[in-house]
Amino acid sequence: MINERAAVQAKSAANQKILNAYIRRMDATEQFDRFFFICHSPKGALSAPRRPL
Repeated sequence: MINERAAVQAKSAANQKILNAYIRRMDATEQFDRFFFICHSPKGALSAPRRPL
């Protein structure tokens, strides 16, 4: 057992603004050790921004 909690958000389409909003939301909750954002059809290049947002 690794004793980690993870959140997963799956989207059919998203842009950087949407990704940033989900990262902010996950950071604010402080409930999860990892956050996975899965997107089938990104609108432009997506990347995890440097902290803080």
